[in-house]
Amino acid sequence: MYERVRRGITDALFLLTPKLKVRYLGWLGYGNLGDEALYEAIHQLFRETTAFYYRSYMSRVLSFMPNARFDAVFLGGGTLINHLPTYLDLFRAVNADARVVFGTGVADPAFTDSLGAPYTTLSGWTECLKEAHYVGVRGPHSARLLREWGVAREVRVVGDPALYFAVDEPHRGSGRVIGINLGTTSNKLWGGDDERLLQDVTRELQTLADRGWSIRFFPVIASDVATMRKVMEALPAERCFLVEYGGDAQTFVEAVRLVDVFVGEKLHSVVLAVCGGVPSVMLEYHPKCRDFMASIDREAFVVRTDTVGPRSIVERVETLASGTDSEHRAWLEVARGYRERLLGEALIVSRKLEDSKSCRRGPTFRSH
Repeated sequence: MYERVRRGITDALFLLTPKLKVRYLGWLGYGNLGDEALYEAIHQLFRETTAFYYRSYMSRVLSFMPNARFDAVFLGGGTLINHLPTYLDLFRAVNADARVVFGTGVADPAFTDSLGAPYTTLSGWTECLKEAHYVGVRGPHSARLLREWGVAREVRVVGDPALYFAVDEPHRGSGRVIGINLGTTSNKLWGGDDERLLQDVTRELQTLADRGWSIRFFPVIASDVATMRKVMEALPAERCFLVEYGGDAQTFVEAVRLVDVFVGEKLHSVVLAVCGGVPSVMLEYHPKCRDFMASIDREAFVVRTDTVGPRSIVERVETLASGTDSEHRAWLEVARGYRERLLGEALIVSRKLEDSKSCRRGPTFRSH
């Protein structure tokens, strides 16, 4: 009963707000820090002008306004373009006067082909994006894929929206401490074998422990914890510490700033480490990881999960650890630069939507 009342109040406030009413599409409600951080970042970027409705359904109160419509539908953060037909269908179907792509990633067919699961939605996305009011993607590889597919309209590289959480001060490393994120992908990674990757990374972490590094494990979803405990069992106990999973982006950033170098498999573990100014190595289990690192000009610190060889991680960690203070500050500066870019692009989108709304008449919300 309490939950129904809360939903009703939330829906009523949404209907009454004078702000732009926008339907947000993303993978929310599953306890995944990355997706929740993306929504919160976009919410903050547009908070002055926009109210977001993000649930995957419309509650009963909204059904009393059958002739109204959304001002816009946002395809938000995450690798949603060409990922699942569901997102294409929703992006098309939501009753909205404008369609916006903001910081979204584009799935590379070469990756899914390697897993024996080719995508079949390219033509649908190509046509849909041509008609969108604004298209801004996560990184340069996403933009390239859209160009190759024939999307001739302007595609802007806005960066990963979670870079909004970039801090203003350099990271507070405490000596030879490395942060680690590992998890399970259900074998949907380069190389197709989660267990093999864990073995390879454990070997590298053992070498780092032997060289005096302490290791802090950072989960970004609850299921990461079991995976990382398994790795910890193979390492010196006195060298390992598991950071409590909290599910809040800003809390993660503050915690990760205590390490000197970060190594992450899940995309947003690295994005949020970079927000904290922590030099990072990306374990590229999926092309989206390289797309992000290319956006910040750090592809030299990407290790694809099917190429983790002896010292491949160790050498990159040691290189980053031996860098000058100015080099370390550069990681934070690039994150802060993208934060400013995101703020600027959000202003452009807001103005487009306000201009579009001023040209329309009639109700401004229609439930779907």
